[in-house]
Parts: sequence; C-alpha cells; structure tokens
Amino acid sequence: RNIRPDQYPVISSACPVIVRLIRVRFPELIPHIIDVRQPMEVAAMVARREFCRVHDAKPEEVGCFFITPCPAKVTDIRMPIGIEKSEVDGAIAISEIFPQLSSRMDKLTPKDLESLSNSGIIGVSWATSGGESSALLKEKYLAADGIENVIRVLEEIEDERIGELDFIELNACSGGCVGGVLCDENPYVAIARLQRLRKYLPVSQNH
Repeated sequence: RNIRPDQYPVISSACPVIVRLIRVRFPELIPHIIDVRQPMEVAAMVARREFCRVHDAKPEEVGCFFITPCPAKVTDIRMPIGIEKSEVDGAIAISEIFPQLSSRMDKLTPKDLESLSNSGIIGVSWATSGGESSALLKEKYLAADGIENVIRVLEEIEDERIGELDFIELNACSGGCVGGVLCDENPYVAIARLQRLRKYLPVSQNH
C-alpha cells in the first residue's frame, strides 16, 4: 500500500502498547501508524497453514499459541485492533514455560537446532530496540524504548519537532521485547546472548 507524504514519519504498529497509547493520548498521530499485520499474526497464519499441509488437518482443528514476553499481546489476542479476530488462540508467558523446556533444550544437538531454525540476523534482531528499523536497511529512522522515552518522542512528533525521518520504531519495554516483563532472563544478559547468536546466523533465512 502506498504511503502518502503527510503520513511521514511512519510509526511501527508492532508494539500493541504503543498503538493503544497513540489511540488514547495522541489520536492525531493515528494516520502515521503503519497499516500492516503484526508479526505474531503473520506467524500464526503461516504456522497453521504449514501444520495443516504436513498433517492433513483442517484449520479449525489447529490451535495457535504465542509464547510471549509481553502481557499486552494477551490483550491484543482477546481484543485486537484493526482486525475482527486474531489468528492466535492464546498466549503463554515465556517465564512460565521456559523452566519446563530448558532441561529438554540442553539435549538438542546442532542438527536438531538447524532443522528448527527459520530466522536470520534480521529476524532475531527484532527482539531488541532498533532491530525492526535496521531491517529496513534505511538510514532515516528513529528507535526509542521505555514508555517515558516513547511519550517524549510522540510529543515531539505531535509538535512537529521531529522531521526528515521515514520510520519510527517505538517499544514500551526498555531494550525492546527482550525486556518484556514476562521474560525469564535478565534483559541485559539476553541482549548479550542475542549479539553472540547473531554471529552464527545468515543475514536472512526467510523472506
């Protein structure tokens, strides 16, 4: 879909907290929110379709559950904005499920992990603030995280004090989704692990 000149800078719609914040406190900025499906929704559509193809199942027989670092995603599943019904049937906190998975994950071999991997550096980087922006491969962007910083940025956009930008990525959680309150890991340790992980990944594995 074409973006009109008056819609710049475009604001990412990936963080549900930001979308709701703009709707309530900065309604004049609503036209700047990019009208695309959230990654969670797209992933659920792809996962359900692939499962049905492999197992010869009907879509209505398959449940999709999102393992989430973010309680706002639960709200987004129950009361989505911009779509009638979410593709996701429910959410499970990472902090709740990780202890049950970690002992089993230790037994996975490199070959097992390779078959499960479907992300490159670009995809994995979305977990941190600025990751979505860097995936655009453009220079004219701004990325901010932490709700107080986000509100300051939105106030400046509203007052037209921020110019010459194409894209604005805002994350309510400090550090991005990796700093979500439902995460099991300290966000700074998690960011360091992501940086190490990125060294061994292709730039993109799934376009």
